[in-house]
Amino acid sequence: MAKRNKNTLHYEKGKYGHIKYYRLRRIIIGSIILACILADLFISLHVLHTRKTLFLVAACVIAIPLARNIVDLIMTIKIKPLKREEYEKVHEISKSSKIPFLYDITITDTDGVEFYPVVSIYNNNVVAFSRSAMDTPSTRRAERFMADINEDARSKARIVICSDLKKFEKEVKKLSAPKDDKQPFYDKKMREKLVTMGF
Repeated sequence: MAKRNKNTLHYEKGKYGHIKYYRLRRIIIGSIILACILADLFISLHVLHTRKTLFLVAACVIAIPLARNIVDLIMTIKIKPLKREEYEKVHEISKSSKIPFLYDITITDTDGVEFYPVVSIYNNNVVAFSRSAMDTPSTRRAERFMADINEDARSKARIVICSDLKKFEKEVKKLSAPKDDKQPFYDKKMREKLVTMGF
């Protein structure tokens, strides 16, 4: 399993385990905010016996971040990260090919969220595994979300969306080493951009 960042005590974006941590964090923060709202209501209505208090105003204001946490949590409900065995298998591919992989990648858009359990960016190629890409329309949707990575890019990356891990492995093995010395730098920039495109 990916190591946690010791400075921030959380799984970084692009590391395996990030999405589970993100969900757990939203549940904990939401629970704390809800407890504060209920405490404010209790103090206002049962201790002070009036609705004309700052406690009630505070409860209304605190409800805004609670709503945001609930929305973020709802957006992650359908997300299915790699199982432990799948992660270990994919991680072995990364080690043997010496190609870095990103895990638990989300891309948000006005149309919703697209989730990629594993993504490889190497030599101006983006190979992504998406469980939702089971038919042509859903594959096109996954490609459209991922295409945002090409905005402002020096050269447009080739994007391949795979519906299963076997196809992903096959596509990764096809990737050749970069001929341009600057390509690893551009790939790194693309990886950095990708992790900022979602939560």
